[in-house]
Amino acid sequence: MASGSLDEKIVPLIHDLSQITFIYIFCADTSKHKVWTEKFNKIRDVCNDDDLLSIKIKQDVYSLSNASFPFGLFDPDQRTLQDLTKDQGSFMCYHSLTEILLRLPQTSEAKAEMITECRTNYEENEVQLEKITLFEETYEADNAIKWYTDNAFVFQLFNKAFRKQDFNVIFKYRYFLVDVHNQLNSLYKQQYKNQKRCLTRYRGQLMYRDELMKLKQNIDNLISVNTFFSTSESCNVATDFSGNGEQESIGIVSVIFEITVDLEVPCAPFADISEISTMRDERETLFSIGTVFRIRNVELTFDTIWFMKLVWTKDCNEKFKGMKQLISLLNFYNGQNIGDHPSILAFGLFLSKMGLLHQALSFYMFLRKILFSDHPDRAVWHNNIGEVLRKLSYYNRARYNFELAFEYGVDVYSFYHPFWVTVHSNIALLELSINRPKQALKSYRCALFIIFRWEYRDDWETVHHQEILATIYHGMGSAHVLLNKYQNASELYHKALQIELYILPCDHPTLIGSYYNLGKVKVGLSAWTKALKNFEESLRIAQLDLLVKDWRFLTLHINIALIAYCYERNLSKTLSHCAYAEKFIKQSVFPLISRNRIEVYKTLAYAETVDFSALMEKLNLPEFPYKKQGQNQTYMIVINDKSLLAPNLSQSETIMRCDIADQWRAMGYIKQAICYYMWLLEKFPKTYDHQFTISHKSRLHNNLAACYQDLDDDQKALFESASASNQNRVDNSKESSGSTAANYKEPVSPLHRSLDLSSIERKPLQSQSLRYIIGYSDLEIISSNDEVLLLYGDKHFFLLNENLFMMFISIIFKLYLILQCFIQTNRVVEGFAQEDEAAYMNSFDTLIKDSYSAALPPDLVATCKNQNQATVSTVQSITTSMLSSDLQLFCGTETICTIPTGFTVTMNSNLNVAALVVSGSLVWNDLSQSSSNQWLCAGYIAVNGGQFNMNLTSKQGYIYIKNNGMKHSTIQTRALGAYNSGKIHISGRSLARTWSLLADRATYGMKTIQLLHKPEDMGWRVGDRIVIAPTMVASQGEAEEYTIGGFEANNTIKLLNKDGTSVGIISSYFQSKTIFTGKNMSALVQAEVINLARNIIITGDDFQHVDCVNDVANGQPPDHMQADHCSCWKNINRNSCTLGLHTIAIGSGSVLSLQYTRIEKCGQRGILGKYCVHLHLVTKCPDCKIIGNAIEYGHQRGTTIHGTHLATVENNVYNDIRGALIYIEDGNEMYNRIFYNVGICPWPKSGEKKGCTIPGTDNGQADTTLNQAGLWGLSFTNYVIGNRFANNYNGMLYQEQGFGGGRGHVNGLECPSFQQIGRLEGNTFHGCGRFGTYVLASVFPKRTDRSLDKNGLPTLTTCKEWTTNGEDNGLPATFMHNIDYDNVFVGQYNAGDLQYRYHTSINNQNLIYWKETKNFQDGCSAHMADSFYESGNLALPGGHGAFILENMVFNNRIHFESSHHCQIGVTGVLCMPTYVFVNMKWTGVISDDSSVLKWGPNNGAMFTLGPDDEKNLAGNKLFPAGFCSIVNPYWTYLLALDNGVSCLKSDAVANLLGQDANKFARKYDGGAIFCKKPVRRLEIFSFNQNSANYQDMKLELWQYGNLISSVTLQFFQIGDRKQGYSATVIPGLNHKFRLSMVDGGSVSSDWIIEFSDPVFGNRWKRDEIDLVVVGRNCPIQSILNMIEG
Repeated sequence: MASGSLDEKIVPLIHDLSQITFIYIFCADTSKHKVWTEKFNKIRDVCNDDDLLSIKIKQDVYSLSNASFPFGLFDPDQRTLQDLTKDQGSFMCYHSLTEILLRLPQTSEAKAEMITECRTNYEENEVQLEKITLFEETYEADNAIKWYTDNAFVFQLFNKAFRKQDFNVIFKYRYFLVDVHNQLNSLYKQQYKNQKRCLTRYRGQLMYRDELMKLKQNIDNLISVNTFFSTSESCNVATDFSGNGEQESIGIVSVIFEITVDLEVPCAPFADISEISTMRDERETLFSIGTVFRIRNVELTFDTIWFMKLVWTKDCNEKFKGMKQLISLLNFYNGQNIGDHPSILAFGLFLSKMGLLHQALSFYMFLRKILFSDHPDRAVWHNNIGEVLRKLSYYNRARYNFELAFEYGVDVYSFYHPFWVTVHSNIALLELSINRPKQALKSYRCALFIIFRWEYRDDWETVHHQEILATIYHGMGSAHVLLNKYQNASELYHKALQIELYILPCDHPTLIGSYYNLGKVKVGLSAWTKALKNFEESLRIAQLDLLVKDWRFLTLHINIALIAYCYERNLSKTLSHCAYAEKFIKQSVFPLISRNRIEVYKTLAYAETVDFSALMEKLNLPEFPYKKQGQNQTYMIVINDKSLLAPNLSQSETIMRCDIADQWRAMGYIKQAICYYMWLLEKFPKTYDHQFTISHKSRLHNNLAACYQDLDDDQKALFESASASNQNRVDNSKESSGSTAANYKEPVSPLHRSLDLSSIERKPLQSQSLRYIIGYSDLEIISSNDEVLLLYGDKHFFLLNENLFMMFISIIFKLYLILQCFIQTNRVVEGFAQEDEAAYMNSFDTLIKDSYSAALPPDLVATCKNQNQATVSTVQSITTSMLSSDLQLFCGTETICTIPTGFTVTMNSNLNVAALVVSGSLVWNDLSQSSSNQWLCAGYIAVNGGQFNMNLTSKQGYIYIKNNGMKHSTIQTRALGAYNSGKIHISGRSLARTWSLLADRATYGMKTIQLLHKPEDMGWRVGDRIVIAPTMVASQGEAEEYTIGGFEANNTIKLLNKDGTSVGIISSYFQSKTIFTGKNMSALVQAEVINLARNIIITGDDFQHVDCVNDVANGQPPDHMQADHCSCWKNINRNSCTLGLHTIAIGSGSVLSLQYTRIEKCGQRGILGKYCVHLHLVTKCPDCKIIGNAIEYGHQRGTTIHGTHLATVENNVYNDIRGALIYIEDGNEMYNRIFYNVGICPWPKSGEKKGCTIPGTDNGQADTTLNQAGLWGLSFTNYVIGNRFANNYNGMLYQEQGFGGGRGHVNGLECPSFQQIGRLEGNTFHGCGRFGTYVLASVFPKRTDRSLDKNGLPTLTTCKEWTTNGEDNGLPATFMHNIDYDNVFVGQYNAGDLQYRYHTSINNQNLIYWKETKNFQDGCSAHMADSFYESGNLALPGGHGAFILENMVFNNRIHFESSHHCQIGVTGVLCMPTYVFVNMKWTGVISDDSSVLKWGPNNGAMFTLGPDDEKNLAGNKLFPAGFCSIVNPYWTYLLALDNGVSCLKSDAVANLLGQDANKFARKYDGGAIFCKKPVRRLEIFSFNQNSANYQDMKLELWQYGNLISSVTLQFFQIGDRKQGYSATVIPGLNHKFRLSMVDGGSVSSDWIIEFSDPVFGNRWKRDEIDLVVVGRNCPIQSILNMIEG
């Protein structure tokens, strides 16, 4: 200012304007301004020297430019996109942009674009233009940093772009940005590679006070520096740059940053550039763009200088992952499934999410040139820009881009890719935007179809899938509101709200709209109380969020006021909310349309507190005539003012007036609403968009029809409804003709087509098989004129002839079953095969990166850990008992220290020796231990006939097995073992329970879990480690690990993260539900929670890989070599072994008792007998007690029972063990007690950890991708009770196959197939990728002479099917009370005399899988009894005989596959089993035409009810009422019996039931014959036949002396031994059968004929038939009454 005397008057007027930063006064007489200017802090100087003034202005401009500090903030606790604030979106935006730019190729076009931009900025500055030309001609990538530090044009323009946050300009500098970053990265690797230390640097910075305060409010959050970030080693240099507080008066503060970086943690590159910088004296370290730190502290250290501490450490890196997950989410749902790296398109998504729509549009248009014409992301680009255009109301352009997204997407993405969910959802939003709710619903249903495919794969439960699902339900609800279907809308809004309440905090702003929407539809349903409740809840949350100050506040107050008066008659409440609404209108900065004021004043008028003329005056609208009605003086507005419909009204204003009329109708003022609707139709502007006109005129006609229906004027209602339909037809015809440029076309999606279905009857999908494949139950089959349409909603997928369609379904389903069988049989690529050692070694660091090992005392780490080889191996033996402190002095650290017989060492202090041999005693207890924690270190601890007794209940103890090269002749290396009757007893603090179950499900975002048992009562403590078992299907889950942070009421645990350093947050879904499966029966479908904390830790050095010794040229090395050292095994590519510690007891008389310890880093892959815990040939050992231990981080099995009997393995928890968790080795082990253990495989089998498989062991079945198992056993004669195994490839695998004579030291001496089966009860197997319960064997238990006294070995001559007198030698056994759920298979191959009782099988692909069986030895028992089966297939055996299912409950969708696996290989006999259902129940929901059975080969199998149930008066879902048998449609000869009344074809039965014949036949695999009489099997076993010389047979049916029908019996053969013929017959003596060869010839005399089964006679009544066998003469007394022909 240079006005002299006017300055003092002008300054007060302009000083507070935000546009003015500084004021300068230039005047010759400076003295007269000194006093008054002191009151104004924006006045920077009063001077009379123009040169000084120029200098001052330049300094201030420099300060201002440097005070702008481009940064972004991110709260790491945000886990969903709904939680993002603008700051957090900006943070992700910049991070995404940085990664995007760094991944783009360096091209000459990019360089030219940058240079052009630079020249544009300096077009009038010759000096800078010369520098730009020099840059263009001489620039090289390896001098990028030098150019940057030169403070020339590139530095100034680059940082200016980032300060202004101009994304398009930033994009133009990508060429230079990439080079600087890459050069920094190169220097970073040179300077800091493999360094493990913290680096501290400083930076001085001027900052605006407001920005600093913002950072101060975000302590512990992440900050991203959105430009290159210069720092110095010197704090003094930083202080110089900070300005020393000189700018405080103008709101600019001085800040010194202290930056600490942990070099062990990956971060953005940085480097010391002092050697290449143009300013070497600054000792500069430059951080790359987008570097992220955590704000640790912000404080004022001196009067004028602020101090800010930024850090980058391990915990920061963990929190940074949350942001990357959100980036991954945006990529995933937009077709960019590339992990946590942002795609180039993700940047535009962030802009859109932040509401920067025009910037997003500009960015997408900029990308257009690099994504065309054949870029793989082109479809995503069209989808994304279409959504931006929709939000900007460019509807035609949006639709055009969505269509192109479809066109290009089909070439890139599979049918079920999440990309299609995004596209369909965006199209639905477009349809809603132009008021086309039906079309919106079509698109939403397509999106749901794909999402429910995720649900079928069980990966939709993540929070991000649920977030999308909630959004879709909200959209569908809005569509139903537009259709006036309030009940449907209410249900959908409620679904969305329930999902949001699971994934969001209870006060999340998103819930404001959710409750508001529910309130609106409740009003439409006249559910006033519920409406009020939802509005009030919405208002409560809105009042908590200071950012929510929009129209929702107003409408919530209005709605609450209306309901409070009209329904509750609560005048005070009404007036209160009206007052809030009026206040909001007056204070609001939002442009509120007049209808809001109408609502407020109308409500006041209702409450009789406002004169109506005053209302008109306040509205500033033409006066409306009004009249009083009723006792309550309610005022009613009658519209008659045509000016309200002026021709220049916008579309939004017209919509508003439609809404007002809708409100009147909702309030019950029907005639007034009609009046308004009519005016709107008459005066509807013709200038509107064609589609808008059509859709809203249709809406008006529909609403008029509804009004007339309310008035019972059906004729007018019909007229208006027809008018609405006519509008739609006009719309469709114009769309199809393309007569207008502005028309809206229904997108012709590659995924579906439109179809008029108004005249076609629609019924649910009949083919349960097809539905099972597709995985979605809301499909429909529509039949019309012998054509079949497979339909989803109003979209069809294919149309074809009905017969061809059924053939298509049959083929598809069979292919599906074959494919599934093939996949499950050959699904070996996901885990490690036995020969995959190279892959295992290459990925070893990945395999163990998340494995846990206990934190150790510092002195133990310093003394023992990884101390390498012992230098001396001399032996020192004590000659007197002593304390361990004395023993340490006596033996030192480099000797094998021996405690001879008769002497005792008492552990009073730490002990570190090369190795320890105990032939006497070692005593270690709470009394002896002098400190709170104490340790024993040795290369091995060998208890040679002595005693090792350790018992700690209140103190902490460590046994540390070193990898120091010491090797013992018996227990080998790195061992804790007992031999020569040595005894190890180690016992820690006991726990009442080592595991529990979730009492309530745990879902994403939860910070607590609720258990079934009280944690304190179980002995659990704060600080304990816990693991939650996965509950996904088919080995796809991943466990989660936490630390107990505290206890709350109702058995609730507060979670901390794995390290116990911060709050733990559930990041997946863990189910918990109890299913009642029968009387006094229930299944606990609940995730296991195991406690892994113990006060005795058995641990040691890290795993070591050692090379093998080439002992044999080829083949398998002998067992003694494999047990002694790492022996090469070329057939399985074993070239090395992986060594951890192992514990063992060897030989009879030795004892290993480990109770409540933690054992980790255990197992020696590839060395036989070296497992975490091993009971090796101990024979009888009731004192061997492995109880309550936590066994974790093992690389070759958990607990192995080998040649040992009577041992106890109880209440242990297993986690992260590779190979079998519990292993019963050779086959002679007997009566071991395996009780209540929990074994978790924490990794998905298809992930990077390969599940819990491991290669290179001696058993390729138990440990590898073939059949890794929670429990693997070769001996059946043990007690396995109450165990739970989760997420293993198999839950429990008993495997006789491949080891028919036993294995190891008893090979050839055992008969596992015939062993007595011990108790196998109460076990739970879930989430297994193959089988839950699994018997891979021919298991037919027999009476043998095995016993403990014979070391579990039988006399082999007793292993026989038959006794010496020809009796069945079977010994029936039962699997009882076991639970299988979420597995692929359950069951076995071949098994007889084995019953499943009280078995629960839920949601397994095969609820039971059984190939062959036999009749029970006792002649009575059922194969399956008292069990509950839900949702799945029963693959029933095809072995001959009656298969009885007794007292079974089937729930929901059940399918019976008969003669499973029969005629595949040599499985099965003649494939003619009889499935007998005794007292069956079928509950739940299943479609009437869902497929319920599948026929097997040889026209075989029959389904029949037990004799007591044959009347079947009520019927069930398998057997129609009145029928007791179902047989293959081949046996039509039975239809002639009893003049055609006893057996009927399926079409006749369908007619009786009033069902469609074709659909009914499909239910029974194409058709069946239903009989009112029981059916039985007739089988003829032939000799000396084959496919070349066989002859068919003929079976005739005679009744009343006449031949009434006949059937050909076709020759059937399996393998080279099982051959013959079979038939379905009806027993009884009022008809007869005649059997001959097909030409009438005689039946060979040596062929065996078998009819029915003894079980019917034993349990009910004997079956009889009259059978004539041509060529035979049999006694008439025979059950088979054979008469000579």
